[in-house]
Amino acid sequence: KKRLGSSRQCLVTSFLPVDLSFKETVPIKVGMFGRVIGTQGRTIAAIQQISGARVSVAKQPERSDTVQSGIGELLIEADESSKLDRAKELITQALDRKLG
Repeated sequence: KKRLGSSRQCLVTSFLPVDLSFKETVPIKVGMFGRVIGTQGRTIAAIQQISGARVSVAKQPERSDTVQSGIGELLIEADESSKLDRAKELITQALDRKLG
């Protein structure tokens, strides 16, 4: 029997930028968060890796009226506007089930 970790190595690399000066929130139906996050977080991890942007669920939406209507927000942060735009494209694909 193999012992866990005996022949496996884990390499952790950071692909997220340090200066996240470009930020945008994207409204999304609360029931659709699962499509963006994906099984075990695989979809959101792929979106972040491919785009180079950080994507997270906004803790407190900027507009309080959206919470009552079943709308939440994703927060996208990047060091370049092109990375932010790419993340938005990938999120749209995930919502349409074209990614992951």
